[in-house]
Amino acid sequence: MTKVKITTFTDRFSKLVSDYVDGGGTQQEFAKLLGVSRQTIGAWANGDRSPKQPTVEFIADKLDVDVAWLYGFDVEKKPAHRQEPTPKHRILFDRTKELTDKQMDIVIGVVDGLLEKDDDNI
Repeated sequence: MTKVKITTFTDRFSKLVSDYVDGGGTQQEFAKLLGVSRQTIGAWANGDRSPKQPTVEFIADKLDVDVAWLYGFDVEKKPAHRQEPTPKHRILFDRTKELTDKQMDIVIGVVDGLLEKDDDNI
């Protein structure tokens, strides 16, 4: 008889916390990234408490992991709908870092306008 390992949110979340800390971050920084207290991070990682579904979805989005994976399902860790940034994406992102808020609003408006049109009408 084969044993099936059941993975839970707590298992997966604890791993994400460990990986973040092993990568040089702190639990406090991890908490700030998610907009919660360090104590909340600890409670979730230890299984003392569990976040509600909208919070799990927010965590998954923020950490770029699949929600089903975070819940413990046997799916790919990375969301299927996410596209890795290309060199052009990185260039665009890097160039926008020095823009003012007003300039960023203009850039966002231009991008939104481009997304509404098909390539033949540009």
